[in-house]
Amino acid sequence: MKYFLVLFLLISFSLQAQKKKLPAGFEWVKKKNLVVSVYEISCWQWLEFLQENDKDQNLLPMPNDLVTKCIYSKKGDDDITLRDRQAVYRDTTFMEPPTGKGKKTRGIENCEDMPVTGITYEQALTYCEWLSEKNANDSKYNSLHLNFRLPTPMEMDSLLRDVFSIWPKGDENYLAFQQGINKHGCALYNHRHNSWCDTNILMKKEFGYAVPMKTGIFFPDRNGLLDLMGNVAEMTSEKGIAKGGSCIHTAAECQPGTVNRYDGAQTWLGFRVVAELKN
Repeated sequence: MKYFLVLFLLISFSLQAQKKKLPAGFEWVKKKNLVVSVYEISCWQWLEFLQENDKDQNLLPMPNDLVTKCIYSKKGDDDITLRDRQAVYRDTTFMEPPTGKGKKTRGIENCEDMPVTGITYEQALTYCEWLSEKNANDSKYNSLHLNFRLPTPMEMDSLLRDVFSIWPKGDENYLAFQQGINKHGCALYNHRHNSWCDTNILMKKEFGYAVPMKTGIFFPDRNGLLDLMGNVAEMTSEKGIAKGGSCIHTAAECQPGTVNRYDGAQTWLGFRVVAELKN
């Protein structure tokens, strides 16, 4: 009995020590023994991926309003110029619906925190392979043996359920997250809604409506993860199946147990990565 207790403590200390030296931008979800990226993979992370893969055009996202200015610009038909980190910004100019006043709000957002979209399932898998190799070659993290992959649908549902787990079913906060709107009428995550509190109006003016926003606008969940619900739907290990909903999905479509189906790259579809932490 004493032997097993000592072994258990050694393993626990080993895992705690590993957690302290995880790569930046990752959290260890202890109960699931998963290392999970805090954010959806960003435009800047994808830009770094492209740079280290010799600007392989097969890895470029589908051009769309979010990534085209954040990832690359075209000169002519073929030449692609990847931008420096300091110069990567997205114009978030938003035109209000006609009101007679022609109100227009202009904003510039650093792309570093914008989720990459327009990615295919195969490109996401390639990113996972690259990130795994990168960490395996890094002396600070190679002892962790982090083999990054897309989460399974079951793992995503489990992470989504954790969002609700701090409240009893029926609690006003539990119900608010199901509805996506709090008692003040403000969105709790970036989803399709028709409630316009002052905060929602400000976000709409800055980013537009039914478009992905930068990470960190909404608060993290109990595991320290951001935007599991809404913003961009996240690919799972099963091709064609995403979870968590996006800026174009209703709150009901962002819930655990719900499937967001896709066929090819989408402007509302991104991903995050996970890895098992081995002792």
